[in-house]
Amino acid sequence: MVAASKGRFRRMTGIAEAAVWERQVIDSWAGGPALARVALSLRPAFMFAHDAAAYGPALAHCQGVPRVLFPWGSDIYNTPESWPGAGRIVRQAMRAADLIVPSSGSAAEYIVERFQINARKVRAISWGVDLVAGRRANEAQRAALFTRWAIPTDAVVVQNCRKFWPVFGCFTVLEAFLRVAAELPKCHFVLFGGSASGEVRQACKRTGAAGFAHRFTVIDREISLADYLDLASISDVYVSLCPRGDARSSSVLQLAAAGAAPLIGENREYRALESLGFAASFVDPSSADELATGIRNLVERPQQRREMAERNESYLRQYEDREVQMDRLLSAIEQLIDPSLATPTLDDRTRSPTDQ
Repeated sequence: MVAASKGRFRRMTGIAEAAVWERQVIDSWAGGPALARVALSLRPAFMFAHDAAAYGPALAHCQGVPRVLFPWGSDIYNTPESWPGAGRIVRQAMRAADLIVPSSGSAAEYIVERFQINARKVRAISWGVDLVAGRRANEAQRAALFTRWAIPTDAVVVQNCRKFWPVFGCFTVLEAFLRVAAELPKCHFVLFGGSASGEVRQACKRTGAAGFAHRFTVIDREISLADYLDLASISDVYVSLCPRGDARSSSVLQLAAAGAAPLIGENREYRALESLGFAASFVDPSSADELATGIRNLVERPQQRREMAERNESYLRQYEDREVQMDRLLSAIEQLIDPSLATPTLDDRTRSPTDQ
């Protein structure tokens, strides 16, 4: 049974094996009724659950109140394919929800098709980005941050904006970074581990063995949002790989807001954004060769990076202002609770490309 499930997962996702956290939904399913009772005891006006696999089962038991479900990505793309029971649990959560609000249009379409959900209750609403807090560092701020993080002041900073996990192509990223490090001494690389995991230890071992430990900032702990935004504000190029399960990542938007040039693994959602003005270079998410070439191209073309930053500033201002997007989300929830409470719909010219 385990071998059959692994084989099916590989065929359905193109990924060798599901991560442990991607297939562990039994605890969420078993604990759902108890968690729902606790939540309902607070007499909420509505329930909002993050992650269809982790908290969707509890949401399904919250009878009598409007139920909103926010899928994250892997919970709908990967977890349901890890074994048949996981797919049934996620589908049950989807069908029990009154409103499903993925952050991307491609995820909304996938939910309708994969889980046979009524399209009228699926509404894609990007969470957008904080256009004020996440701006690029000025000259004085940049100098201070370079000193704080022990980065040479004349370095071109290349960041992997996702956690250093296999689901985000971490070893493809590392291989490409090491190749570029050997060719372009001016580059400094940032990796977010999130914890002192086996993957992070391997990264430290390989960068050390190559003689590049001083040119890599490998963060082996959780860091604050303020620190993440600080590192974003001094990055020049950033990478985001997610071979499957990527919705519209806040990290991708945040780095773009900070003025860094995006290098993204080929993805349907970001291609849709490109048609609306989002500027990015795209690569095969499984190819370290393509990724290394893409990094070199952007590092050596500062004018292209500036042009991309200008285009992305315009795109983000028009479509991804978090204040506007959160108003849209709140309006959708208000309509679910009581249609008479709905706020007026914003003009279509300022509507998010996912807010259809």
